[in-house]
Amino acid sequence: MTDGQLARSTHAHRPALHFTAPKNWMNDPNGLIQWGSEFHLFYQHNPHAPEWARPYWGHAVSDDLHSWRDLPIALEPDSEFDRAGCYSGCCVDDDGIPTIIYTGVVAEEGREGLVERVLSATSTDGLVTWVKSPTPLIAGPPDEIDAVGFRDPFVWRDADGTWHLILGCGSRTRGGMVLHYVSRDLRSWEYRGVLLEQSDIADTALVAATVWECPQLVRLGGRDIVIVSVLTSAPSHVVMIEGELRGDRFIPSAADRMDGGSSFYAPHVTRLADGRWAALGWLQESTSRDPSDWAGTLSLPRELLMSDGVVVQRPLHEFARLRGTRTDALMPVAPGQPATPLISHAAPFEVRIRGPVQARHQLSIGTPQGVVVLPGLDGPGAPHDDRPLDVTIVVDRFITEVFSEGRPVMTTRADGRSTAGHPLELGTTGDGFAVLVSWWPLTPA
Repeated sequence: MTDGQLARSTHAHRPALHFTAPKNWMNDPNGLIQWGSEFHLFYQHNPHAPEWARPYWGHAVSDDLHSWRDLPIALEPDSEFDRAGCYSGCCVDDDGIPTIIYTGVVAEEGREGLVERVLSATSTDGLVTWVKSPTPLIAGPPDEIDAVGFRDPFVWRDADGTWHLILGCGSRTRGGMVLHYVSRDLRSWEYRGVLLEQSDIADTALVAATVWECPQLVRLGGRDIVIVSVLTSAPSHVVMIEGELRGDRFIPSAADRMDGGSSFYAPHVTRLADGRWAALGWLQESTSRDPSDWAGTLSLPRELLMSDGVVVQRPLHEFARLRGTRTDALMPVAPGQPATPLISHAAPFEVRIRGPVQARHQLSIGTPQGVVVLPGLDGPGAPHDDRPLDVTIVVDRFITEVFSEGRPVMTTRADGRSTAGHPLELGTTGDGFAVLVSWWPLTPA
């Protein structure tokens, strides 16, 4: 939580555990990076009003990815190539020099729409102040793409020292795609072609879009995974695409939503010093529903890992330090009966529900934001027939995140930002069974 939040953490509408800017609008997380023992988070930010406008890069720092301290704004839209906004990007370590690589946007006379370029900035004072490069790294998309979007660079370095840059794009004739560039010095970039496009995916409805945004690439358990944010009208969502990076092309083998809820979008990932992959996403909203002075929040930091051949997402283990005293109870869940109430509590809390392998049916979880239905363990998308029920639910005022081993996370937020205590309930369409329920109150660090 930021310094700005400390004085307002009891505000009726502000979440207590999820990151928000100290004031006014925020959306996409950017440039998440571990630098020494600290974690730096940047984000799309309008410091002037609780609504979207040409973005700045806000900045916060943490020792644990849960307790945040605000730092000065990192980037302002004040240069020749970013006057209309400093859009999303990443932050990398260039042999000890922290380097932001981002999208600069301008409106230019005689050119249709906004012009997007890849820009950079560096810091020499511990990531606090940033000096922009006077020239773009990449001046624009290749002509043959007929692009309608060209933004959100994500950069990594291979063991041989080669830098790779991918960014989101859209083609008027081909739809969403990811472009690929390489460099030896992080300054001069060579275009290597389309890494991946929507026609490569068997389930085209899952990924169809005018533009793919915020592409990321992670390697889990020996597999390559591309994450893309699919920009659509209602609502935009995130897809994880498993496959293999072969030279300059990504060969997909499977694709699924990263989050099954309606809120999670534009995640940013980073590899921590201990080898874990951490991700944060924006919980979408169109404008402020609070007349005070803020809008926008991020998901909890989540770990991405491969378990028994299945991509798993769960809260980082640092989350455990927010827990209070644990309470356990064995509770029955009966079909055709009223849902079993678990907990009704206005303050943030966590619930873990564990059940038997033979619970092969749909489990419905009533939350403050509505009912979340988990498919039966032998139904579509089931990870393994012998995987027991293990669900973790975090409720933070108007936000609920449901983590279930081997299934997409379900993240929801209530538009009305209600803060009243709501019962968390369980119901089933299958055979009756009992679950072990563990409950913790949660306190901001």
